[in-house]
Amino acid sequence: MKYFRLGMSESSLLFMYYIEKHIVGYDEIILKYYRNNLLNWLYSTSGFFDVTIKGNYFDFSNQYYNIINSTTYNTYFNNLLNYIKNTHFTLFYFKCHALTNIIHYLPDFFKYINKENLTQNENNTYIIKNIIEENLNNKRVLLIHNLSELMIKQYYNGNIKQINPSFPNFEYIIPYKIGYTFLNNHLQIDLHKNIIERVKSLGVELRNCIHYNKIDFVIISCGAYSSLLAQELVQSTDYCLIGREIEKEFGIITNSNKVLIEDTKYYVNVPDELKPPCHEIIENSCYW
Repeated sequence: MKYFRLGMSESSLLFMYYIEKHIVGYDEIILKYYRNNLLNWLYSTSGFFDVTIKGNYFDFSNQYYNIINSTTYNTYFNNLLNYIKNTHFTLFYFKCHALTNIIHYLPDFFKYINKENLTQNENNTYIIKNIIEENLNNKRVLLIHNLSELMIKQYYNGNIKQINPSFPNFEYIIPYKIGYTFLNNHLQIDLHKNIIERVKSLGVELRNCIHYNKIDFVIISCGAYSSLLAQELVQSTDYCLIGREIEKEFGIITNSNKVLIEDTKYYVNVPDELKPPCHEIIENSCYW
């Protein structure tokens, strides 16, 4: 089982990468207009990093051509495009931003990757709650998320069952954290030069962890790292990619989901010690 979901910004950037590489006669000015703002998100918020790109926190607009011609950017999106094209997913969900002047290329994109556009099929949507409830009962689960220890605490103290009695019973669940590299790795959490190099190193550790703990299923929720880590798993590994919806399912309140939670009795807020430095300037601290 492989449940694959990209965020809207990452989906949009991948779609535009496809246009650049595979469409003849596209309007480069329009593509640059749409892509520039999303590149700022990629290098500031998502965790994607490349130390050869010299931006100013949330403004990487003057690095546009350096970015789209860089090895790291092209390796990331070329590998992602090929992985999606060549992998059979149990469920594949892909949704772009409103890219009005280039959206007519979307049918060509889906034909190229040989996938169905689930956003056009109301009866087959990517619902995180359903994926968890239908697939994880009695499973040995690895949770890749920087708040995974807090989320797992909510499971073992019984709060999640109070919130959702249908939540599965795991054989066990263990945490896996990768740390934060937003703002183009401004915090310099390690010495790798880019996200590609770092994930190659993490991949060995991750596969060993899965093998040693006899993991049945991997939940991956870590921004731009998610699709890269999925590619590092051995072919037989079951997994799902989840965005910022996952915190709510594990009883965690964030600035992103707090408006969706009516009864907060069994939910917990993220304690300050788990919030990274500079979190206030990352989309108004929406992840925490």
